[in-house]
Amino acid sequence: MTCGSDVALESMEYVFPQSTLDTAGFDADAHDYDYADCGTRRNSARRAIPYEMGFMKNVLLRALNNIYSLGVSDDIMTQKAEFEKYIVGVCGVLLVHIQGDINFFTTPSQSGIVLSDEAVLGNECLPELKDIVEDVKRLQEVLRGWVESGDYDSSQLLDLLAFGPDLAKRMHAQVNAVDVDRLIEVVDEEEVKEMLSANVEWFAGHNDLPFLIPFLQAHHDIETSSHWPPITEEGRQVLPVLAEQYAGYVDTLPFFTQPSPLMAPG
Repeated sequence: MTCGSDVALESMEYVFPQSTLDTAGFDADAHDYDYADCGTRRNSARRAIPYEMGFMKNVLLRALNNIYSLGVSDDIMTQKAEFEKYIVGVCGVLLVHIQGDINFFTTPSQSGIVLSDEAVLGNECLPELKDIVEDVKRLQEVLRGWVESGDYDSSQLLDLLAFGPDLAKRMHAQVNAVDVDRLIEVVDEEEVKEMLSANVEWFAGHNDLPFLIPFLQAHHDIETSSHWPPITEEGRQVLPVLAEQYAGYVDTLPFFTQPSPLMAPG
């Protein structure tokens, strides 16, 4: 299989890297916000929603940018199997994230409020992503096949990443559609905290934690928030045990955009 393609590169250069969302406006310390507790004071949970969304989406956009930049490098051929496992893992997190958004914006709160209802935020907060989901599943399926067969084709990989621009555009529009003032007006703070907590728990329960936690840490720009990802102390304590149980994920760590403190020895 080929590793490089001038034609593919020329056609995709304008696509990557995808721009990340602006999350610089939220100061967790100033708002007394605790991500693990999904908010601690006044309106903090409601004000934090677009930023929490932005942090997670930025992690995924950075991962896709990372896949592109590594995928066109000749050096990747020496670690292609591990790189392919990394891509499969990224696809898994992305698919769970998309479903998690659906759950969060369509599941009624304790008082029956649905965030995507026109009376609250409207359906702009939940863009249609069925086509993107199919593209991500296709990417994951092909890469799993390559892991099994030992194949690798950078030209095909770039083609499979073609959903990137549409995904980024819809992510930006989705976060921009979250009207914090409207949330404060119609949804109780405690209800939002419960919804966020349930969503975080669901998200963690549908991912492979030994991959997810270091993946989030390593692809997050800590300068935008040192309080994210929302991992509890209990989670930190059990991570080494999980890492031992799923040692195969260690092979994917070299492809992380930066070292993961959560995977450091000791």
